[in-house]
Amino acid sequence: MVWFLNIIFIIPSMVLMFTDIEILPAPFQVVLYAIPYTHAILAAKAAFMGDYLVMARSIAYVSVFTVVLLYVAAKIFTTEKIVTARISFRKRGAKTASK
Repeated sequence: MVWFLNIIFIIPSMVLMFTDIEILPAPFQVVLYAIPYTHAILAAKAAFMGDYLVMARSIAYVSVFTVVLLYVAAKIFTTEKIVTARISFRKRGAKTASK
């Protein structure tokens, strides 16, 4: 059921396996850098090359991404709306006309 999510992992790994990220066009680099899984691959490559700055940058990005996701998840699940399934998609202030 979640196979389609594997594309998020497969595409960066295949691209980074055959090319260096610095030679790719800038928009493609931005897309790859936005995917957190890319940083794991870059950190592994940097470990073999001894480039510790790239490793530290990758670890920092993944750490910040994780903290942001945890914050968003905590904000969503601390409300009781999600537990009681009382989520309203109506605009606030919109009142229905009663007869």
